[in-house]
Amino acid sequence: MTLKKLDCSLLEQLRQLPRQWMISITLRLASGFASATEGLAAMGFIFTGIAPNERCAGWLALFHRGYRAQTLELHCPHMQRLHEKAQQHIALRAVEAP
Repeated sequence: MTLKKLDCSLLEQLRQLPRQWMISITLRLASGFASATEGLAAMGFIFTGIAPNERCAGWLALFHRGYRAQTLELHCPHMQRLHEKAQQHIALRAVEAP
């Protein structure tokens, strides 16, 4: 899902979705982004990078929740480190989960 702005009502709707569902969100890098990031992180979303906004000038932030730890071998060393860091974060979250 692509969001222009994340408000309290939308955050609450996302919070009510089952935690095991894989959800991907792209969010515009605009005012309110920092607080939106905090709200998404509190619900288990992980920031996974940025992508150009094809519809207008600017960038989109990518967030994911619900993906599983898995081994992946990438050709780009930078992307490999990003993937490994995300996998470590998943493992830590699994240990912390009730």
